[in-house]
Amino acid sequence: MEIDSWITGKRGISLPFTDTCEPLYHDPESLRWLISETRALALKRHWRCVEHRAGDGFPTAEKPSISYYSHTLALVENTHTLFQQCRASTRRAKRKAETAGLTVARSQSLGSLAAYYRLNCLTRQRHGLPPQPWRFFESLHEQIIAPGNGSIFLATDQNTRQPIAGAVFLHQGLNAIYKFGASDHRFQLQRPSNLVMWKAIEWLAQNAYQKLDFGRTSFGNEGLRRFKRGWGASEKTVSYYRIDPKSNSIDIQSDQTDGWHIRFFRALPIPLARLAGQLLYRHVG
Repeated sequence: MEIDSWITGKRGISLPFTDTCEPLYHDPESLRWLISETRALALKRHWRCVEHRAGDGFPTAEKPSISYYSHTLALVENTHTLFQQCRASTRRAKRKAETAGLTVARSQSLGSLAAYYRLNCLTRQRHGLPPQPWRFFESLHEQIIAPGNGSIFLATDQNTRQPIAGAVFLHQGLNAIYKFGASDHRFQLQRPSNLVMWKAIEWLAQNAYQKLDFGRTSFGNEGLRRFKRGWGASEKTVSYYRIDPKSNSIDIQSDQTDGWHIRFFRALPIPLARLAGQLLYRHVG
């Protein structure tokens, strides 16, 4: 898909805002043809680069531009089995949240998504990133969640009666994706995110889904990696290849988890960060 931006340049990405989009091919020869045709299109369209988010479906001796961890969990109907395969620390965190009186509700309403969005803005600020525009989530609700292919899970504190953690899952067929997660950091010791994740896993398993994809994780984010592995998820490495069509070389990227922009957005008030997100989000992908 083409992204035409005066900030980040004109480029082709397979596929914007997805973690992986592996190429479909019959044999190595057809893959070589696919790459060659993509390059020809890139030159014709004057793309600055072509980005293949290939997962492990892009066999090449070349070093990838950047790599991430990917985690998936095989779901079974017996939720007791799923719970027992979790790490002991994960089971304790889930029980701690229940002891604290937290409750988790599943919803597909726009109001619940708005409650999640408040938490999302807090979490993005903590990570030093502008939040996605609210219109992005409205479109997600209209196109995917409302038709039945997504769910919002929110954990509520019994004292404040306010959502303190939440997650958005997309699901279709036999598969589900953990797409977004957020929390109010003030309530972290109650482990609300663990209870949210468990209730989501429980619901997915009881509704005949067979695989949960936890999405990508940066190599430098050991805490998130540990959280995902705690549920018994299997781990692999997924690789991206950003190719310069003119030189046909692979551009090496760094995982920008630190820098002046991180510090800047951490200090920015949320209303201004939301405005920045509205202006900038369309230029990334």
